[in-house]
Amino acid sequence: MYRACIIDDEPSIRSGMKHILPWEEYGIELIGEAADGAAGYALLAAERPDLAICDIRMPAMDGLELIRRSHADGLETRFVILSGYDDFQYVKEALQYNVENYLLKPMNIEEMEQTIHQITRKLESDASRSRERTQERELIRNNVLNRLLTNHIDGPELKQKLAFLQTGANVFDSKLQAAVIDVVAGSTEARDRIDAALRAAEEAACRAFPPDRAVVFPDYAGRIVIVCGVANEAEHNERMREDLLSLYERLPNLEDARWVVTAGSVARSYKQLHVSYGHALRAQQYRIYSGDTVILLHEDIVAKQSAFRDYAAVDHLLLEDALKHGRREELREYIEGSFDRLARGGAEPEAVYFFAMEVVISLLRILRLAGVSQDEIFGDEMQLLRYIRELEHIDKIRFWLNGKIQSTLRALDERNGANVSKVVKDLLQYIDRHAHEDDVSLKSYSQIIHYNAVYLGRIFRKETGEVFSDYVNKVRIEKSKTLLRGSSMKINDISAAVGFTNRNYYFNIFKKLVGMTPSEYRNRMEL
Repeated sequence: MYRACIIDDEPSIRSGMKHILPWEEYGIELIGEAADGAAGYALLAAERPDLAICDIRMPAMDGLELIRRSHADGLETRFVILSGYDDFQYVKEALQYNVENYLLKPMNIEEMEQTIHQITRKLESDASRSRERTQERELIRNNVLNRLLTNHIDGPELKQKLAFLQTGANVFDSKLQAAVIDVVAGSTEARDRIDAALRAAEEAACRAFPPDRAVVFPDYAGRIVIVCGVANEAEHNERMREDLLSLYERLPNLEDARWVVTAGSVARSYKQLHVSYGHALRAQQYRIYSGDTVILLHEDIVAKQSAFRDYAAVDHLLLEDALKHGRREELREYIEGSFDRLARGGAEPEAVYFFAMEVVISLLRILRLAGVSQDEIFGDEMQLLRYIRELEHIDKIRFWLNGKIQSTLRALDERNGANVSKVVKDLLQYIDRHAHEDDVSLKSYSQIIHYNAVYLGRIFRKETGEVFSDYVNKVRIEKSKTLLRGSSMKINDISAAVGFTNRNYYFNIFKKLVGMTPSEYRNRMEL
C-alpha cells in the first residue's frame, strides 16, 4: 500500500479527511497527521510518505515553505494543497514544486477522489519504472560479474562498469576468494523449490558479508557466488570457514535437499578470479566425501588429493571429455589401466576408494551439466562412499564403477539423441571419428551414404541447431584442448593433428570458442 499523511491546522478538516474518504480502497494507508507546518515537516522527514494533503496557511511554517524544504531535501512525497484561499500567486508558486493539485475548501469529495486516483496511477507507473531500472541494473551487474568469473572481461572495461554500477570496486582491488552456495535435491519435488531457496540464500549472504568486503550475486546456473576480498591471506581461510559456517546456520531448512557451501583458492587479483571460482565449483563435487561437514574449502580438497597423488590421482579432464563425446574405448582403457596400476602397486584400500570416488565425481559433474537426473544411476549420493567401502575387493569396485560409467553413457546418449534422427546420429559419430581429416565435409559424407548434401545440411542444422562446419570446428577444438592438456606437442603440430590446415585460422577459431589463445589455455591448465 502507498502511504499518506494529512497536515492541516483545522481539527475538523483532519477528522473529515480521515473518515470521509475510503483510503484502503485507494490502496493507501494513513500513517499520521500534523496540526502545523513545523510538525508536518518533521513527520515528512521521519516517515517519507508517498502523498501529503497539506494546507497553505498554518502556524509555525506555512504550506509553501514546507513544500520548498521537502523538495530541497530530496523527499519524493507528492503534495495536494487543500486551501481556503483562491489566490493565483499561491497556485503559481505551488506549481514550481510539482504539486499535484490545488483544491479549495470546502472539500469536493468527487474532485479529491479523482485527484487521488490520478496520483496512485502515477505512483504505480513510477514504481514500475523504478523496478524496471533496478532489474536492468541487476542484469548488467550480474552479467559483468559472470563475465569476470569466466575470464571474459578485461581490466579497463571491468573497472569502468563497476564504477558505473557502484558495485564493490574496492573489493576487486585486493586478493580475492570465490565461494559458491548451491542446493543438492533428492527429489523432483524438492528441485521445484530450489530457486526460492537460492534467492533466500542470496539475501542471507548479503546480510552476512558487508558490501565493503564482498560482492554477492547469482552465476549463470543460478548458484549464489560470494566474491570476498582477502586482507590477510594467512588468516583468511579460517575466517572464511567461520563466516561461511555462520552463513550456513542462517540458511532456510530444506526438506529432501541439502545445502553445499564451498570456497575456492585465493586469487592474487581479479585476473585469476576465474581460477578461484573453478576451484569452488570443483569443491562442490566433493560433497560426497563430506559426511557431516557442511563447509568445504579448496585447501581441504588439495589435502585429500595429496595423500594419493602418486598412484591414485584421476585425470578428470580426460574422463569428462571422453564422457561428453562418448569415447567408450578410451574410457575402458583408462579405467582398466588405472585399476591395474593400483593392483600392481599394492595400493591401500583407502587409495582405491579415493580413485573410485574421484571417477564418480566426474560422472556426477557431467550428468549435471547435461541436465540428466543422477538419482536412477547413483541413488542417494551421500551414501556412495559407505557403499563402495562395503564392496571391499578391488575387482568388485572395478565392476561396479564400469557399470556406473556405462549407465552414465547410456543416459547421455538418450539425452543427446532424444530429438535426433538416425542419419544425424551417424553423421555425428562420423565427425567424431574423422574430424582430424582434411576432407571432412557434407559433400564427402553425402557421397558415402548416397544423400543430397544440401538436404543433409538442412536436417543437421534443424536437429542440432548448428551449421555443419561450425560443429566440425567445435569438435576439432575440443580434441586440440585434450592435446594441449595432456601432451608436450607444439601448438602448430596440434593444429595440424586435429584437422586445421591453416594455423592462423585455428588460432582465431580457438579464441572465439574458448575465449583465450591455445598457449593461454595450456598455461592455465598448468596452474
